[in-house]
Amino acid sequence: MTAPIVCIDRPDNSFGMIKVLEGICFDVTPGEKLALVDPSGSGKSTIPRIVMTLETIPSDHIEVCGERLCLIQKGAGDIAANEAYLHQLRSHISMVFPHFNLFSRVTVPENFTPTPILTKGEQHARAAGAGQSFAT
Repeated sequence: MTAPIVCIDRPDNSFGMIKVLEGICFDVTPGEKLALVDPSGSGKSTIPRIVMTLETIPSDHIEVCGERLCLIQKGAGDIAANEAYLHQLRSHISMVFPHFNLFSRVTVPENFTPTPILTKGEQHARAAGAGQSFAT
């Protein structure tokens, strides 16, 4: 079995008195397609925002590529992840917000191809091949 890219294990998150993400648990493996379907306000957008570290959670119940997302081990205890650590984790994931900046005149892979070229210096053929996994 392939190791998961993302592991979500019951991260609790609240906006004031409103609890979201309570009891959610799933893994995403390489090549897997995942759809989050639930009513508005249930936390569907919160999950990718937390994985991209655009929002923080008080507990550490998310892993990206086998690495804990919010906390890192230091000595006998844990400390909050620093920006260098988060930057390294972010290099393995990407996120496209649903209503912004997609070009309707090109395919989904063509929308994703420029990102690894511009951010990682990848060759066009490799970046275009990576984009294919989003479209299939």
